[in-house]
Amino acid sequence: MQHLARMNASAKPLNRRIRQAPVRGRLLCRIDPIPFESPQGYLCRVAETYQYGSLECLAKLAGLRSARGLERNDNAARLAHALRVELTDWNCYAKVKGKGRFSARSFFGKVVGTDRLNYYNPRICPQCLESKAVIPAIWELGLVSACPTHCRVLIDRCPGCAKHLRWSRPSVCKCRCGFDLRTAKSEPVEPLVLAISGIIYRAAGFPYIGAENALSEANFAPGLIALQLDPLLRVISFAGTSKESEGTRRIYHRTFAGDVTVALELNCAAGALLRDWPHPFNAMLKDILVQHFHNPVTQNLRSVFGLFLGQMNRLFKSNEFGFLHDAFGEFIARNWTGIERGKFFSKVTRENSRWIPTKEVAGLIRACEVRVVELVKRGELDGVFAYPGKPGSQCWITRESLSRWIQKRDSEIGCYISNLEASKILGLQTGIVLMLAKAGLIRYRNGSQHGFPHDHYFHRDDVINIRDAFERYSVSQRQTSGRFLAELVTLRHGLPVHLGWQQVFPAAIRAVVDGTLVPVAYTKRLSGISRFLFQASHLRQFYRELQGRMPAGGYVNCTEAASILATTTEVIRKLAERGILHAPTGTRGSPRLLPMGSLCQFARRYVPVSLLAEHFHTSCPRVHQYLKSRGIDVLTIPLNHQCKLFVPRSAVTRIHIPPSKRVQNSHTQRRENREVGSRPQLRHASRMLAITVTHNCDNPGKG
Repeated sequence: MQHLARMNASAKPLNRRIRQAPVRGRLLCRIDPIPFESPQGYLCRVAETYQYGSLECLAKLAGLRSARGLERNDNAARLAHALRVELTDWNCYAKVKGKGRFSARSFFGKVVGTDRLNYYNPRICPQCLESKAVIPAIWELGLVSACPTHCRVLIDRCPGCAKHLRWSRPSVCKCRCGFDLRTAKSEPVEPLVLAISGIIYRAAGFPYIGAENALSEANFAPGLIALQLDPLLRVISFAGTSKESEGTRRIYHRTFAGDVTVALELNCAAGALLRDWPHPFNAMLKDILVQHFHNPVTQNLRSVFGLFLGQMNRLFKSNEFGFLHDAFGEFIARNWTGIERGKFFSKVTRENSRWIPTKEVAGLIRACEVRVVELVKRGELDGVFAYPGKPGSQCWITRESLSRWIQKRDSEIGCYISNLEASKILGLQTGIVLMLAKAGLIRYRNGSQHGFPHDHYFHRDDVINIRDAFERYSVSQRQTSGRFLAELVTLRHGLPVHLGWQQVFPAAIRAVVDGTLVPVAYTKRLSGISRFLFQASHLRQFYRELQGRMPAGGYVNCTEAASILATTTEVIRKLAERGILHAPTGTRGSPRLLPMGSLCQFARRYVPVSLLAEHFHTSCPRVHQYLKSRGIDVLTIPLNHQCKLFVPRSAVTRIHIPPSKRVQNSHTQRRENREVGSRPQLRHASRMLAITVTHNCDNPGKG
């Protein structure tokens, strides 16, 4: 009994409140929706037909607790059953499935954002309601603030009670206070606002008969007119809020959805910016650019345009909003005063940009970037250095200075032709043409020093004068088979080898130009000036006279000169550049031939330190240290990584360097192992060098 009493005490009371499901019902007759009618307007019209007085009665009929959120999918399905219609017949706000479509709705087959719709603050046109008591769905877009048919501004407040209109009212044409909305007065709309409303009507697929003229006069960009509904609404919102301050600028504004005045102001600002595209857009960007003027090196695109550039890159892709990116890119190319850094500049046109990087300049003038930087440092090009002295330093050149430099270069090198063209005109090899130019017969320029490819360019008039000098003689053609005739030879085949190619051939060409040598015939086997034949006797006489003007001993090349002086060819060139070895007159740069007399004169005055080191069986640094300790002056020839030393011959007899013990022992061992018939060693360096110089000067070799 006690156990039963405890169970009854713990049991819950039986008279608890039980939650009952709402009662559902259906209309007696179906009322068909009208095409392009607003879903909320359709419900208001149904409630007016059955004299329910408000939408709450329809919600209760469908088993819903509130009239808010009737457009949702679950509520809409219940309401469609109560209205005896299909869900797709009256609800145009179905959710859109897919990735990234969480906040998107379907508006008559077109995808729009949820925040673009005006659910709870209806707008009306009194003239439209007077003609037909139907509310179109296009008025529920937050950016629509005008009626294109009657060119009037939409109203969202009742003139009788001055309160916002609500969907829960007794009639489509009456407010909750009883005021007849068809008698309300609305203001005329401005052409720009009418054009914006017309383009929205057009994108949504609604008729815009009264806005054709305003739309054509606005001169919108073709890319703007071709946009779909949701991208168009985003561009209009972006353009309407672009002139606000940097801190308050936003793409999405929830106020325009509930207040028609805000939407009207936004449409006015968007129309003023989008008309006559892209001139107002460029004017707005120019105002922003003037306010943020800085040093061209430190000026950054993102610091100037900031949120504007970030929103455009994030929300407006270039493949869909190409007209917007093209207009911004053209403006930056014409008006940007800073250097072009960032990923955005790889997408814009650089044809009219002010600054050009060194890499692009090097491609335009066909030179290396180091050469471009040298031109900037010499003042030939105007440029700035970004972060100088740091690893990421860059150089930027102005387009104006580059144009001036290219024009100056073309004017200077316009009368020059390439090495290949000169070779075709003269019929000679490119190396021979360069040899004639270095001999002074042709003026030439180095292409790498003038922004051209690494080649030599020759003066056109000098090349043509040489060709005309050969062709001015009226000579007959000679038929030759195999070899040329014995009495007729060309300049090249009749050239004596022992006189030196670089000295004889240019002298022969100069003699033909001056009229000293005259060709007597020509052959078709060769081309250019090489085809002309000369008398062999005349050439021999010319070469004898030319040899008489040459110094005694003739000429030797750098290799032979190096073997005579027991050194390297690099040292020979350094001696010629410093004027110690006298090069032939008219030679520019490093000579290829040197007079034998100048070479013998140098050999009688100086002795290489390497020969002294070999004679005393020691090293060159030890000889140099010995000479330095004795105060003997030496001739130093600096090279890349070392120096070559020459000792005056007058001081050689006073030099005696004892070899080290290790070197002396090895030398003694080698001397014992030599054959009996070997040449005896010279005891004095002066005697050895004298014999070497005399032998080399008497046998100069082939030159």
